Amino acid sequence: MGHHHPNIHPDLLAAMDAADKTDGFSMNTLGVGDVLEVITENSTYRMEVVEEGEEPLVKVSGGRFPYEVQARVHGVSLTGTGAMIRIGKIIVGLRLRMFSELGTVLLSATRDIHVNGRSVVPRE
Repeated sequence: MGHHHPNIHPDLLAAMDAADKTDGFSMNTLGVGDVLEVITENSTYRMEVVEEGEEPLVKVSGGRFPYEVQARVHGVSLTGTGAMIRIGKIIVGLRLRMFSELGTVLLSATRDIHVNGRSVVPRE
C-alpha cells in the first residue's frame, strides 16, 4: 500500500515506493579500475572507476559525453527531471544523473548494466 502525503503528488509517491522496493545496482560495490557499462534507451556509456564510494568518480565516455571526462555518479532520478535522486543506485527503467565539467547530465532510462563485462541486472 502506498503512502499519502499532503504536499507530494500521488504519482511521485508511487515512484518513490517502487524505487524503495527495487534494490537496483549499488555503486558502492565497485572498486578502483572496475569498468561499468550502462546501456540506456539511446546510448551506451563506458565508465571506469577512479574513486570508490556511494557516488563514485568515473572516467566516462559515450552518448552525451563527446570525449572522455571525469564525472561524479549521483544516482537515479525518481522524477525523470533530476529533482529527486536515489543516491548510489542504478535502477533499470530510471534515469542516471551525473555531474562533470559539462554540467549535470541526466541520461535516458537505463536498460542494462554490465560490470567488467558481465550483466548485473537480475533476470526473471
